[in-house]
Amino acid sequence: MRMKRGDKKGLSGIVTALILIVLVLVAAGIVWAVYYSLIKGSADEAGLSAKCLGISLSVSNLTCYTDGCGAMVIREDSSNTAFDGFEYSFVNPNKGTEYVDSSGNLAVKKMVSTIDMLSPGTGDTANATEFRMRVYFNKENGDKYYCSPIVYEKP
Repeated sequence: MRMKRGDKKGLSGIVTALILIVLVLVAAGIVWAVYYSLIKGSADEAGLSAKCLGISLSVSNLTCYTDGCGAMVIREDSSNTAFDGFEYSFVNPNKGTEYVDSSGNLAVKKMVSTIDMLSPGTGDTANATEFRMRVYFNKENGDKYYCSPIVYEKP
């Protein structure tokens, strides 16, 4: 069967143009969704990182007893930046590191403020040689964003 010259079959130019426009819009939407999620995550991380910079903590003493250890943590900044919590660990070289979560903030004072923490029986802390502490902020998705940890080694 022969086709006549005026009997063309296929897509018209308008339909082809519409399909191309829809494909371009779908591709642009995908690129925007990926870009937005990257930028949003980076902005959140940058904001939390800036909060970490305003917090100044140090440890001046680590004392161990038969039933646990205590550490003197000093907060000297005056930024009034409240964090969501902190985790700490008394490290025994024979037992490893196990962090204990403590929600809440440490008091902000220009002078020295201290907390005395006894290990809640998570291992043999009587021979702890190191104290570690890390402050965190809660992200919108519920994950924790940790600031740089402080580490104090017993002299």
